[in-house]
Amino acid sequence: MKRQTKKKIKSSKKTARKQLPIRRTTKKNKSYKSFKFNRIEKNKEFIFPAAYGKDRLVLLVKDPWWIYAYWEVTPQNERQVLEKMAAQKAGKGQRVLRVHQKTGRRNFFDIEAGLFSDNWFIDVGAPDQEWAAEIGVRSSDGRFFPLIRSNTVRTPRYGVSEEIDPDWTMPDALWKKLLETSGLFEDSKSSFELSPDPS
Repeated sequence: MKRQTKKKIKSSKKTARKQLPIRRTTKKNKSYKSFKFNRIEKNKEFIFPAAYGKDRLVLLVKDPWWIYAYWEVTPQNERQVLEKMAAQKAGKGQRVLRVHQKTGRRNFFDIEAGLFSDNWFIDVGAPDQEWAAEIGVRSSDGRFFPLIRSNTVRTPRYGVSEEIDPDWTMPDALWKKLLETSGLFEDSKSSFELSPDPS
């Protein structure tokens, strides 16, 4: 009898499995599953490309004294600038990162970043100022031939802002209550006495 009951239980499990509803996938589900499967199988590790084939120079603010620059110069753009320099007989040049201060003194300074650099931390040393940059070639006679220009950023000010927004000022009555609860006045009251009457 025991063997029969075990067989019945096993057979009932098999039938239960067989009777489970089969999930039918639509075309959209199939395409999603195949895409997900292929991505897992073929691209087990994603590797960022070394270059994107676009000329760009981007500035980011790090803190009141430092900004960060990263860039990409395509060979086509660099070839055009070198041809322009040759036509103007500018001689040999050196690639530099030129940083412009757009407010305050409105001057600039050059950083000899080199041919193989694509990013740089720049010590501007001036909070609350606007900055922009260019990657270009500086010729031996001092002329500058730009390759790409960046966006404009502003370094934050150092310290607490001197501006006070009138919309966020505390009313005098509330300020007085706050001082009284802190015990600043001799005739101060408890927080229970200062709380509004619920009735």
